[in-house]
Amino acid sequence: MPLPQRACRPPSLSISSSAKIDLYRRKKGNHVSASGSTKRSCATCNYCCVYLEIESKPGFSTRFDTGEDLAKPANQRCSYLGEQGCTIYEARPMVCRQFSCDWLLGVKGFGPADSPVASGVLGVRGDNWIISPEKAKIAGLLPKTA
Repeated sequence: MPLPQRACRPPSLSISSSAKIDLYRRKKGNHVSASGSTKRSCATCNYCCVYLEIESKPGFSTRFDTGEDLAKPANQRCSYLGEQGCTIYEARPMVCRQFSCDWLLGVKGFGPADSPVASGVLGVRGDNWIISPEKAKIAGLLPKTA
């Protein structure tokens, strides 16, 4: 069954959002069984660093070492995203440390081969943001059209 899609702007990440993520993990209880599956990792995916908004929240959107606020609008690449990933990984803000997309969490509907890079879909707290409609269609994550 294809995942529902969203056509509006991606959600922002804020303190309340991280609380919702934790609540979602506990309350929904719809994770893929971890038995026999391999641990998922971001690897080369950086969709969250590019496509999601980060709201300005002191202590949450700020670097651990300098206190610089890393707030950014949606669809703007994080200024610290380099060719090999996050260039400030050890000092990244709390919002980045706490975020996991639905594929990484193993939410139902996202199979092992449905990473955001492979599928073109970034799942965030049950909403699916279509980044690449072509990839999402190939992966079978878009509704069939007549």
